[in-house]
Amino acid sequence: MKANTTSSTFRLLQLSTLMITLFLSACGGGSGGADPEFASPSAAGSSGSGSSSTGTGSPGGSSSSGGTGSSSGSGGSSSGSGASSGSTSSGGESVLRLLINYEDIDSNCTSQCRLDYLNSGYKPARFVEVQILDQSSGQVVDTESPLFTDAEGKVAVKLQVGQSVKVRIIASSRVNSDRGSWDFSIFDNQGSATLADYELYSVLSREIDVLTGDVDLDLKLPSGWTGEGYSEPRLSAPFAILDSIIESAEYFARGDNRIDLPSLRVFWSTENRPDQNSIGTSFYSDGNIWILGDENVDTDEFDDHIIVHEWSHFLLDALSRDDSMGGDHGFDDLLDARVAYSEGLATALACLVLRDEIYRDISGPTQNGGFDFNCEQSGGFVEPSGWFSESAVIRLIYDVFDDVADESDRDDLYLSITQMQEILFQKIVAQSQGSAATIFSFLAASLEVASDLAAEVMDLAIAKNIGTELNSLDVLATNESNGAQGYKNSEGNETQYSLPLYTELEVNAQPIKLCQDTVHGRPNKISNRRLLFFRIESSGTYKLTVSANILSEDTREQDPDFLIYSASNLVFAAESWVSNKEETEIGLDPGSFWMEVYDFRMLDSDEIGVSCQSISLESI
Repeated sequence: MKANTTSSTFRLLQLSTLMITLFLSACGGGSGGADPEFASPSAAGSSGSGSSSTGTGSPGGSSSSGGTGSSSGSGGSSSGSGASSGSTSSGGESVLRLLINYEDIDSNCTSQCRLDYLNSGYKPARFVEVQILDQSSGQVVDTESPLFTDAEGKVAVKLQVGQSVKVRIIASSRVNSDRGSWDFSIFDNQGSATLADYELYSVLSREIDVLTGDVDLDLKLPSGWTGEGYSEPRLSAPFAILDSIIESAEYFARGDNRIDLPSLRVFWSTENRPDQNSIGTSFYSDGNIWILGDENVDTDEFDDHIIVHEWSHFLLDALSRDDSMGGDHGFDDLLDARVAYSEGLATALACLVLRDEIYRDISGPTQNGGFDFNCEQSGGFVEPSGWFSESAVIRLIYDVFDDVADESDRDDLYLSITQMQEILFQKIVAQSQGSAATIFSFLAASLEVASDLAAEVMDLAIAKNIGTELNSLDVLATNESNGAQGYKNSEGNETQYSLPLYTELEVNAQPIKLCQDTVHGRPNKISNRRLLFFRIESSGTYKLTVSANILSEDTREQDPDFLIYSASNLVFAAESWVSNKEETEIGLDPGSFWMEVYDFRMLDSDEIGVSCQSISLESI
């Protein structure tokens, strides 16, 4: 559901100088809802003269559905005149043509990661919502259809000669074209991680007087950076975030299959800090993205890779599968297979969408710090390699879809965006409901879509130590032999319980034994949670029991828990506080299921531990 907003003063109050440029001939006329491929102003009208006033005002509220609000303001004026084309606007009408650009700050990690303020530039505010407000009444001027800029940041509207108006630029984009649809909006959450009815970002101009003829205005939204800090309002930030998200949607819309996305709300604020009293980090959750904006600590509005990474989680949640439990993760961590796949895929997609293999995250005082990561090559750093490695997943998926051959990585493979659509949105979704989404799901789908390139796909996987010595792969990682042997923690210990990735649980069979450990951290690391799969042949009631199997060297009480899934749908959660045993009776229909088992107390402890359980499934 989209957040509603009330009529109230927005935080983005200031608009840079409205620059009036007059042309001998001009494009004008009404512009409706722009879509990426087909919207453009139609030729009409004539040039003349115009005047406007600019400055700050008190913008009213605007809802995410394009609602109205009141506004007022006054300030210094700007005016200009130009040659007439020999005619005047007929019927007392004039065409107001707007060109809207936002300031974008590139990041650079050549010597040290930083935002490169000295080389900033302006980009079109593409496909964003625009409202024209009557100066006298404060009401939104009626147009034939909602106004959105086109791919060049342009929009035009017919007005009455002599009318005084203001322009509201809204950080919202709604597109419905032959290739797909989306509905993205940026809200000011004021540093809170709690969902609420926050204000939709917009920028309001001062008064524009349409005196005679047609008027062309160039509206620029600056970053607010003045050389030593953000001492002016950070007007461009919401539009930079929105444009990165639009770029992501456009990338996937280039495939042959139509892409229809659900509504997405993005929450950004200058008060979004990386601490427990604010949002903590940039992240995606349940149809919402939260983006950091804390100056001199961590700002992400110009970190395009971060924005696209989080948007990719939204994409997978909406159209594919993402079974990760989230949590902290790093390029050198040994992760749960679901986390490694989810985070690795999102980072690889960021590099692919932006056509920039160097993933960057800027932070620190004056945004002069951070890190980068090469999605294509390791650059000499020693990183984990295998299905549990985010780094390995990034480079594998990037190599499958990038169009640059890399001999050192055995990368002469290139799958198209259409094939990417088929892999992510069709094949993985249609796979067995008795398995989670991991890199093995991706590889099995890739082998199916690009069967003529199976050898090349397997070569790439083997190069990342996934499926070593295997001729093919399935979603259950059958016969996978890389269990992270040789990777030791700071105390010299290795995990002993990472394989098999899935264990079959048979109905009315003898209990099976599974163990977990926290050798490489918790709560989303390798071997923290064990995966099982089972098949139900007939509808009925079944009893599932997980009992602690106390090891002689570890007599601590356990809190065993388990979760049952069908595909990505949670069927049942057994998470009581009962010690040493978790048991439930549940009605199940025929189908395939998977489950995860873990010891909550071990995952909640600061000590390295091992827990084992006996697990059984009975029909009753």
